[in-house]
Amino acid sequence: MKNQIVIGRGSGCDILVPAEYVNVSRQHARVSIVNGNYLFEDISSNGSYVNGQFINGQRLIIAPNTQVLLANTFPLPWRQIQTLFP
Repeated sequence: MKNQIVIGRGSGCDILVPAEYVNVSRQHARVSIVNGNYLFEDISSNGSYVNGQFINGQRLIIAPNTQVLLANTFPLPWRQIQTLFP
């Protein structure tokens, strides 16, 4: 069982973002489960938007299906995340 998921354009990521999303970093974000909650961490150089608010290098507890855009272009793939976590 995974304790965290890495999302980005890099080949080693758990969820691979298509290469045409050039502003998404190779390792853009981490999602983990902490005390039954989703913890989103932006680890990119271009930041992310959570419900329209810009974050960069921050960690936030988010609910399933929270609107998250990586580099303001690629939506957080909730279906894939929920498949990878039990």
